[in-house]
Amino acid sequence: MEKDFGTDKPVRVALHPSLGNRLAIGFIDGSIRFCNFNLSEAKIEILATRKLKRAVRELSFSNNGEQLFAVCENRALCVYNVEANKRIRCIQKSHDHKLSAMFVLPDASMKHQQIVTGDEFGEIRSWDLRAKKPLVSCFNEQEDIINGFGIAGNALLAASSDGTLGAYDFRRQKILVRSEPMHSELLCLAVTHKYCYIGSGDGYLEVFKTKEYGNLLERIKTDHPLGIDTVQLLRHGVLLTGSNEDDQLRVTHLNPNKSMGSIGLHVGGVQQLLITCDRECLLSVGWLESTIKFWRLPELLNMRFILPPAGTSIFIRHKVSGIVSRQEIRSPFGFYLKDDSRESKMQEERISCLCCGSLDSLNICPRCALAYCSVKCYRSEQHRECSESFYRECVEEELRCKGDAQKSPKTFEEFMNEQAVEDFPIDMEIPDSSDHMMDSDDDDDNVNNYLEKVENACASEYQSAEERELDRQLTLLGVGTDNESLLSSLTDMEKKSFTLFYNKLLEQEAGLGRSVFTKKQEPK
Repeated sequence: MEKDFGTDKPVRVALHPSLGNRLAIGFIDGSIRFCNFNLSEAKIEILATRKLKRAVRELSFSNNGEQLFAVCENRALCVYNVEANKRIRCIQKSHDHKLSAMFVLPDASMKHQQIVTGDEFGEIRSWDLRAKKPLVSCFNEQEDIINGFGIAGNALLAASSDGTLGAYDFRRQKILVRSEPMHSELLCLAVTHKYCYIGSGDGYLEVFKTKEYGNLLERIKTDHPLGIDTVQLLRHGVLLTGSNEDDQLRVTHLNPNKSMGSIGLHVGGVQQLLITCDRECLLSVGWLESTIKFWRLPELLNMRFILPPAGTSIFIRHKVSGIVSRQEIRSPFGFYLKDDSRESKMQEERISCLCCGSLDSLNICPRCALAYCSVKCYRSEQHRECSESFYRECVEEELRCKGDAQKSPKTFEEFMNEQAVEDFPIDMEIPDSSDHMMDSDDDDDNVNNYLEKVENACASEYQSAEERELDRQLTLLGVGTDNESLLSSLTDMEKKSFTLFYNKLLEQEAGLGRSVFTKKQEPK
């Protein structure tokens, strides 16, 4: 289901924490609409509307869903009663600079802090809008735009455009650690029990271990060419990512890290991904287009992403019973999926670990269909032949991607024989004269010609580099490199001086005639 709002461009969506079909949509003109949506009937019902003076920047429901927090472009922070459709409170100048992010804190936060906000200069503030003095704490540790927040235990995580991840103890109101600057700006984040995954501006997922935010653990490459602007944990071990500059919604498998391809298309890019509280629907908010797309999740969430080699059967273990089913399903997106609804129809058999005999936490090798319970058992002697062949195939495939791994490198003699004779003067024998050998050093003309060619090539390359650098400098100054743009940027006095200078150059050259910049003399 896709909803096009025409000229009313939606910029932010907030989902109700307990009602799966209710949402609030913020628009670029400052209006806020409370809506119910129905996927089966493909319609959206507007329940109430509110209006801010400037464009909506962020929206979020409270933890109980009774209130809606909103920030707008004029730095106002407002809270609304959802049922009464009434504004409760509004702080007009909540920050010194424009706000860029907002996050609702858990109910157990100290001093009843409700929300945190971040602005475009890296300042973070926490608020309790029920108190007479709503500002609780303020942090100025980061230096650029705060793009997103997350919670990991008692730590508030903030991703910033300065390339750092900040971890704050919002209960004790102090900073815990600030990471080293990453390779590019940090735009969004998703937090799991063990790891924190952060989308960066160069298309990588930066991975930090929970409670160890000072140093980067690893980087995961995705297929987004120009950055990851939103990320959602689709299910355990699977991340869904979107980008403003990419129409595709892409899936990344975790541990092992593998880009799994695209699950859908949202034309114009995506600026926000959300999953409803009942996990029945995924929402994607358009970036260039004024659209919101609704995706059904049950079928996708019941799939298990597997990475077997092509042409092999897939053995899948049931999460609870430890029963293994044999099936082979190929997804149109280029990866294998597990369908829980069909598992009961497959032939079932009970198995144990190939090494230690354990019946718990079993995984199935997609190549030989043997079960193992840990990495140690996977690398054991009983499974060495299969695992070693798998490693070998992975290395060979990687080499084939970089080039033809089967082609042996050229020897020096083969390389020299392929070169043109005129480029490398060598000793030559004159026909019909076996007694006389002509050395290349005796032929001054060939040597001079060769040196002249090298000199001309170097001079031409140097001149081209100078011209490219001059063009680049003119472009940075806002001046075009064509003649009309250059002349239009000169004053009248400069144009006159340039014309005189150009005429003198023409007089020094033979046969070039008069300057085209000289005005024609009027006949007397």
